[in-house]
Amino acid sequence: MNEHYDVVVVGGRVAGAALAAHVARRGMGVCVLERADFPSDTLSTHVFQYLEGFERLGVMESLLATGAPPLTEFRLQVDGVDLAQEHPDLAMLNIRRRVLDPILLDNAAAAGADVVLRTRVVGLLHDERRVTGVRIEGPEGRHSEIRARVVIGADGRNSTVARIVRARRYNVTENERAGGVAYYEGVEPHGVFHLYILGSTYFIGSSCDNGLFMASAYYNKADHRRFREPNGFEEGLAICPPFASLLKGATMTGPPLFASRWQGFFRESAGPGWALVGDAGHFKDPAPGQGIADAVRQAERLAEYVCYGIDTHSLGDQLARWWRWRDHDAAEMYWWAREYGRAGLQSPVIVEMFRRLAANPRTLRAAHAVAFHQERPFRIFSPVRASAAAARLLARGGTPRRKVVADLLTLSTRDFQRRWRTHRPIYEEGPGRDAQEEPEEVLI
Repeated sequence: MNEHYDVVVVGGRVAGAALAAHVARRGMGVCVLERADFPSDTLSTHVFQYLEGFERLGVMESLLATGAPPLTEFRLQVDGVDLAQEHPDLAMLNIRRRVLDPILLDNAAAAGADVVLRTRVVGLLHDERRVTGVRIEGPEGRHSEIRARVVIGADGRNSTVARIVRARRYNVTENERAGGVAYYEGVEPHGVFHLYILGSTYFIGSSCDNGLFMASAYYNKADHRRFREPNGFEEGLAICPPFASLLKGATMTGPPLFASRWQGFFRESAGPGWALVGDAGHFKDPAPGQGIADAVRQAERLAEYVCYGIDTHSLGDQLARWWRWRDHDAAEMYWWAREYGRAGLQSPVIVEMFRRLAANPRTLRAAHAVAFHQERPFRIFSPVRASAAAARLLARGGTPRRKVVADLLTLSTRDFQRRWRTHRPIYEEGPGRDAQEEPEEVLI
């Protein structure tokens, strides 16, 4: 490890490792500081898209060597509406973080980044104009300093870099659901992603690395205690007939892991000599499973801005451009994830929208492509489609008119609010909540 770098990356998980690899391959000196020792776990259902980004990182061969099958068949149901479809051109992988993260960090080191584990950032260095480096504490309690042209915080929701630079959060939302995840042996590996929404509970699962099957339940917070009771998680999964069939004869490898408290947010993500990437700068409801893909896509783009800014002596302008790009890229998905993560039963209007989308293979593919960042969520799940769905429900009968009208009014109001807050964000007063009852990163 040197005392001077072009870029210091604080945090060596997905966003930090991907950023470091891209920066190093552009010939920049980069150091990754990670407080954990790998392999180490972090709570996550770790199903991810954007495999083209992993291809560009050069890690696909290593990812496939974990035994995780590409997921190209999607068995989805929403309150009885069948949304199943196969997509050879849309693939996901499911790899546990204790397996995925070391692969990405080793890749960064192979690209030329210096990687330092079990090292904690305790402060930032400044001159009169900008951040100029970090103060660190090593595994034996020794303190030292590293100087850099730019410091990137890739250190999760409770980012130390964000706290020190006093980056404000905005458009903060509270979670309305909780979730649990467990792993099973004895399920034949297959390339199917399962998502079944029955009543107020989402059941999510797929084969992952090393012959395991991941099973997850995402439910109203009010049901959290029931799922955490002895055998409560397995009994909850058994309510879903496809899961009961899949897991018959399978063995749970360990106790379930749970998450019940988090906030969605954006953070101010650039300033003189610093920037934030991944969960440090933005966290959305984990329901649609965007965290890992977001981290890789953001790292790829931020590397371009950082390296161009250093080369052209325009780093401040390029970091500001990065922040604007990140907000534009993430805004609509953030609000869609918020809708997806609301507690309660599915709205009749939403279910009718799904029913119409499922009737046409082209529109069904477009609905699936939302999760791959290939379609805008509110282009597919648009106010126009909601109005048409409400009209069909009223014409068909069977659903109380008052309920249909109320649901449509609620959806229209939320659509106006998300548009308004995207362009006029509401900033949080004070430092924000840092304490979490679960592990720091939740990338479901």
